[in-house]
Amino acid sequence: KLNAMKKLIVIICGCLFTLATFALVKFTVPTPSDLQKYQAAAWQWNGAYTLLISYAKSLGQSVEDTGTAVGEMVAATWNKESGFDGLVNSMLYIWVTMTPSGNVEISEQSEDKIVFLVKEFYTPIKEGLMQYKVTPVELSRFYELYAGKIAEHLGAEYSIKDTDDGIEVTIAKK
Repeated sequence: KLNAMKKLIVIICGCLFTLATFALVKFTVPTPSDLQKYQAAAWQWNGAYTLLISYAKSLGQSVEDTGTAVGEMVAATWNKESGFDGLVNSMLYIWVTMTPSGNVEISEQSEDKIVFLVKEFYTPIKEGLMQYKVTPVELSRFYELYAGKIAEHLGAEYSIKDTDDGIEVTIAKK
């Protein structure tokens, strides 16, 4: 009986120790799904550009100057051999990636031009834009100038137009 009692006490103490140890755990490593990871990355990407614009504005720089400067830096490293097709495919990929709550639809295309519509782009980032005092128009203008410098580097033109249906992006060969 004494041995059984000792074993029971050891088991109870072990359980209490185990429970106390787990009760002390305050943090755990998250396990988001691939979709959650993607959405968080897209929101972070858009957030980084929003912060960049906000910071530039706080230094007295315009959205035009900021978008142009960033676009020139990126264009200098862009693979020029990718050409017009590479530019279009990259921009489609980027817009799809940056728009986790919406979608991208091609409305017109030819060998020399593509027009596509980005729907529900601003929905998940509206609050962040307001918080950092960046308007959707300013963000669109930044993207237009930024990507426009890349397009120019590849002999193309890039424009963005905000519409009631979403952001209309046009890329055309010069």
